[in-house]
Amino acid sequence: MSLAKDNWVNVASSDMVQHLRPTTSSCTDRYDKTNIVTPSHTVITPGLFRENQEPEPMYLPEHWSAHTHPEGQQYFIRDSKLRIVTEACLYRREIVERISRWSKIIEDLLFQRRLVISDEVELFIQLDDDVDCCAYYLIDHSSRTQFWIDPLSTDVLNLPAVVSTSHLRHTLEELYWSHVERFPMHFGGLPAQAVDDLIAIFSHGRADRLTSSVSTFQYSAAQCAEFLDLLRNSRADIMNGQTTCFVARLWSTVASNRFTTHYGQEVTRLSRDQSILVPPSQKHWTTAVTSRVMCGVPNSYFSKFEKLYVDELVYEDQWKSFMSECLADWKLSLSWAFPLLISTILLSITPAASPVFAMLSFLACTASIVSALVLHTRHENLARSSASDASSYLQAVRSTKFDFQLVSLVFSLPKALFLWGLGLFTCHVIFLALRLISTTAAIGATVFILGLFISIRFITSTVESASWSRLAFSMDRGVEEISKV
Repeated sequence: MSLAKDNWVNVASSDMVQHLRPTTSSCTDRYDKTNIVTPSHTVITPGLFRENQEPEPMYLPEHWSAHTHPEGQQYFIRDSKLRIVTEACLYRREIVERISRWSKIIEDLLFQRRLVISDEVELFIQLDDDVDCCAYYLIDHSSRTQFWIDPLSTDVLNLPAVVSTSHLRHTLEELYWSHVERFPMHFGGLPAQAVDDLIAIFSHGRADRLTSSVSTFQYSAAQCAEFLDLLRNSRADIMNGQTTCFVARLWSTVASNRFTTHYGQEVTRLSRDQSILVPPSQKHWTTAVTSRVMCGVPNSYFSKFEKLYVDELVYEDQWKSFMSECLADWKLSLSWAFPLLISTILLSITPAASPVFAMLSFLACTASIVSALVLHTRHENLARSSASDASSYLQAVRSTKFDFQLVSLVFSLPKALFLWGLGLFTCHVIFLALRLISTTAAIGATVFILGLFISIRFITSTVESASWSRLAFSMDRGVEEISKV
């Protein structure tokens, strides 16, 4: 992803207008390149790659050196007063000329703006393949931030809105570590303190995850344990560029998490289900009606959706757990609805059966089975998706008017329709009992079923069970008073 070309800064050089545009380490085209290569067969000469048979080297301009990222991407560094890093292939003369021209333009601009550049500053340059323009940013290793030549708004840089300067620092630090992750091989590694601080952060994160179900730390306790082992084992090899790469990636995620939780701000997110940006959504009047019609099942899903996507943030392990529960719920509804459907068909064969009850129960069971199969098939792969994919899905299914109420209704269809089918099947049984057995027996069976249902609801309901407990406590106190007398 790159920034809009409307954001370019016009720079006059050699009587022509050049285009220089600011970018960030998260907006480069590193992972979006579409270049292709065509391999061909070649001759392997005897002793190839032996010490005295090295292939003819490819030469770079003075002060430039090539480095290879652990992922395999080659990049180039100019070791000078202003260190420059680029992924443009400097083995090609025309690329060298363009890089030299753009580096000179940027150095002149820095001089004009009177920006003091220390040895800790690096300039990143990215050439555009289609037109003669250049994207850039600068990083400062001493402050661990990213900056640009001119003042720029966060929206111009495609950065999120902030609440303070200290809040902005977290996202600039994330961009800094993203740069270090992509170019880790040339500056001699990180200080040991960078690893020690990460060990302390992940140790606290692991403890927080083990002791709290609403921790805001982005990794699970098991993942934290793996990262801690990795960090402790690599501490002795901190000067290695490959170690620098993954340490920088972890620091980038920590900085991102601190930004989203508003770490160190006046208002901070202290629990995963705490919203600090968006007020609670108001339920539409139709929600209460549909919830009652669907036996209250949508309310359960809606509550889970609200806790899962607070302030448009989603945690990967929480998402996977939620989707696993949904898949298990739909599978259970399917296993219940299918034998009920068979029972409904068999019951409808009896001569005294009611066509109305039989048809309604049949439709409810069939709809439960179909909806369970469709939902399970649609969401099976989402149970293994990443947090970014989960966020995209939640954003897509979220209604601007009804929030998560519509998708909650859809998710509840298998269980709710099964309950309707079960209710209709029960009514059908009672109807047959009235016609084939005595009225007294049918009424007795009905009263028994209703009594059982009401008792379960009364005892397991939070409010009513409290009343039940108070009633039991009062009865116990009454017995004690009688015993004293």
